[in-house]
Amino acid sequence: MSYTEMYKVDRDGNVHHAAEFHNSHRGAWLVWKQMCERYLHKDAVMLIMEPGNGGMQEVWDLWKAPRVLRQHRIVMASTFDRVMVRRDNLLRLIEAIEEYAKDFDPGTLLAQARKLQELVQDDEVIAVCWNQTSVNCNPWWVYDGDDELDEGRSYNVNADENHWFLFEGIDAQ
Repeated sequence: MSYTEMYKVDRDGNVHHAAEFHNSHRGAWLVWKQMCERYLHKDAVMLIMEPGNGGMQEVWDLWKAPRVLRQHRIVMASTFDRVMVRRDNLLRLIEAIEEYAKDFDPGTLLAQARKLQELVQDDEVIAVCWNQTSVNCNPWWVYDGDDELDEGRSYNVNADENHWFLFEGIDAQ
């Protein structure tokens, strides 16, 4: 079964595995589905299936919609590719998850919040990030050359640029 992977970023900027939460359909997909139903009054599966309608973009854009509760927007944005949350903002994310869980089935979010609570206590952690489903390539592993010949290396926030920070995005809205 697929799972959601949580990673921590150490003081040197390197990304390391921190935890996994089984059944990735109880993570990001559940959030997208619930947000689609609540705010768009649509079925997320139907959005994907209908040709030419832009797929899930309308759902993903909810993180920027002022009509969406802020804590819901924070949780939505935390499910996106290449997002990181700085250690200083982990408590804000935990609070958003807890509020989200009052309004929706939290799936694995509360378990993720418990792990975030552990990580916020670790002075070696400067940020947290995710791979929302284990069935795709790990976005936090970098190949600098031919994927078949290159062993790859851990993503480093000081050397690599293909990431963004959640609260810088949310606070800019």
